[in-house]
Amino acid sequence: MRKLVLFFTVLFLLVACNQQDETSNPNVSESDDTDEIVPGGIDAEIIPFNLENATEDADLIAQVTILEKVEEVSIEPVPYTVFRVDVTESIEGEPINETVTIKQLGDSEWSINNNEFFEPGEEYIFFLNETSESNSDYWIIGEETGFFQVLDDDTVVKLVNSIPELRDAESDNVNELNTSTEELKMATDEQVLDKQKLINLLNNLEGGN
Repeated sequence: MRKLVLFFTVLFLLVACNQQDETSNPNVSESDDTDEIVPGGIDAEIIPFNLENATEDADLIAQVTILEKVEEVSIEPVPYTVFRVDVTESIEGEPINETVTIKQLGDSEWSINNNEFFEPGEEYIFFLNETSESNSDYWIIGEETGFFQVLDDDTVVKLVNSIPELRDAESDNVNELNTSTEELKMATDEQVLDKQKLINLLNNLEGGN
């Protein structure tokens, strides 16, 4: 199995569950109008995203549109949620078919590093590996550090942990884009990229391997 599968082994070993009872849990809503409970937190060390390794090891690099949540799978040490996605553009590799399933760590009871879950209609570019013992077709390399959200036909945002390797793909119009008005998922140190420059960079990396 490819070495990036070790990511999940390391992640599982580093997971620390912060569970509190309902009376002291700050994630429990105190509203008089609802008893809704926000998911508990699982804190995991963020694993840096290595662009070259991810490009080399990915079975599929693709732009996808989130269609729907399929199911939640409650397993230890980390549960996950399965989403059905439409592969709108295959950048590297061949999808199993145009509609595939991917997994995002966490479920309605537990969130990983307070990450928000995908919503129907959102578009992303993902680096994906096929799964062997999972309810999904693929898992996302790097998890949150591998989330590249597509804002429009020209603009992609790496949401967590900008990396020097992508500087050549950064958008020339970054100063004109007010990302605070966009519906970005868990944006932290976001890096605004030109989509075509990103694709060209990935093609060059793949061609050099």
